[in-house]
Amino acid sequence: MAVPGGGLHPITRYMMNYLCAACQSRQALEQVFENCGHPLKEHSKLDNKAPSSSCLSLQMGWIMKLLESNLKAKSKIYKDPALFYVFLMNNSSGSVPLNRLAKSMKEKLKSFNALFEEICREQASWFVFDEQLREEIRISLEKILLPAYGNFVGRFQSIPELGKHADKYIKYGTEDIQARLNDLFQGSGRSTGKRK
Repeated sequence: MAVPGGGLHPITRYMMNYLCAACQSRQALEQVFENCGHPLKEHSKLDNKAPSSSCLSLQMGWIMKLLESNLKAKSKIYKDPALFYVFLMNNSSGSVPLNRLAKSMKEKLKSFNALFEEICREQASWFVFDEQLREEIRISLEKILLPAYGNFVGRFQSIPELGKHADKYIKYGTEDIQARLNDLFQGSGRSTGKRK
């Protein structure tokens, strides 16, 4: 049955709500995929993305491809070519919820960049006299921060609207984060490592 006026199809709304909920439960879902294995790694079309993408982002990408294929089939019910394209435009990748998700991700990254910059500037002037203790503190920070930041950047890059322009928003690579952490607690105030 055709959606009147080529509007948002119920399946699009349902799947976008599901994907947004999946993003909110990302850490738990990532653990499930890691513990149970990930069948999509064997999918030839997605295999090239496997090294740089998390299991969850691969799963979400696969769901989006299925949704797109399903909606293309449903669009054929519209005999008016203009209405056909209106339907596809309205339902393409669930543009409304994904735009909201993209905006939220951009805001979080902008906030991280500002806070990280401020904290590094302040803590680079702090001094931990014991070299071994200083190194243990930095290693502890790396173990907490680097995996979390890497996962966030992976999710950020997996969102179509953001992935194309990721370099515009991602101020630091993981190596840059590590370099900034290495400058902390030396009393130098010289923490300036930045993504080129």
